[in-house]
Amino acid sequence: EAGERIDAFVNLLQNIYLNHRDVARNVATGLLEFKDYNPGVEFSSDSKLQTFLDNFFTSRISIRLMIGHYLAAFDKVPGKIGLVNLECNPAKLVQAASIVAQGIARNHYHMNQVPDICIRGDISTTFPYIDEHVTFCARETLKNALRSVIEKYADSALTLGYPPIEVIIAKGKEDISVRISDKGAGVKRRDIDKIFAFGYTTAASPPAFSQSKVTNIFDDDKHGRIAGLGYGVPLARLYGTYFGGNMKFYSMEGHGTDVVFHFPKLQV
Repeated sequence: EAGERIDAFVNLLQNIYLNHRDVARNVATGLLEFKDYNPGVEFSSDSKLQTFLDNFFTSRISIRLMIGHYLAAFDKVPGKIGLVNLECNPAKLVQAASIVAQGIARNHYHMNQVPDICIRGDISTTFPYIDEHVTFCARETLKNALRSVIEKYADSALTLGYPPIEVIIAKGKEDISVRISDKGAGVKRRDIDKIFAFGYTTAASPPAFSQSKVTNIFDDDKHGRIAGLGYGVPLARLYGTYFGGNMKFYSMEGHGTDVVFHFPKLQV
């Protein structure tokens, strides 16, 4: 009887996890539709909306983390405790995120040649952390870096190529730092404060979404959009800071951008 109750509870959690997987996309789409009817609305300056979305997505991360951790505990994967990978390797995760981001860039710009992504530093280091959080932060940041570099060097890239995007991984006593640097267009100083605002983007708004899986920009596949919703950076900040970590954004207009994540070593 106890086993049946556990199975029923697991099935309930699995259904909740699956049924709410598109919430982030639906919220983003809803705001875009609202803006279509109210073109003068500036989401980045609406402090109440930003606070609500910040709290909403932080809560969503927490709920999905608890459900995912509980469900993963039944799998008993060697080297993992629930969702926590005891030997999380940021270099491998960044490499995987690079392949996805480059695929998205190729599809978006209809070209085979995209900037190289070079990973250096303590590439063999591992630490206890959740793979999905590192992957999301890396993928969203790399998508922005690729877009910035490609659009800045569009005219000269055919003959001179693109400058590479550099990723540096550093091992500290308390955390692991990941710096992603590009030589793209950078961000205007007056727009720096808007970068972490939900709904702020310098890209053209995407067309209406269908409900098919391949159009979900939050999926980890090459069919996602490279930009346009204004959710990648603010969500990456929430993932990067969730366990007490940090995300720093440095940009020089005309030269490029550095994004630095500090992921704390989880105590397990």
